[in-house]
Amino acid sequence: MTLPTSHPTHPTHHAAAAPRPAGLPLAALESTYDALAEAIDQAPEGKSELLLVKLALLLAEAVGDGARVAELIAIAQRDL
Repeated sequence: MTLPTSHPTHPTHHAAAAPRPAGLPLAALESTYDALAEAIDQAPEGKSELLLVKLALLLAEAVGDGARVAELIAIAQRDL
């Protein structure tokens, strides 16, 4: 699932150019994007949504802040 850099979900897409908060450096974010795209490609047919839900729950547990997770869900829902 290699998306072009012009795709709105690619880490280097600048359609909504907002300052990036502290977090993963851009290179690490790009590597994460690539790993996620590869995992989606390798998921059995019809299982990519389950993969994403499992990943989201694991990441939510790692974040450990329900309010922050809810905020991030709302951000992810924008401009789908």
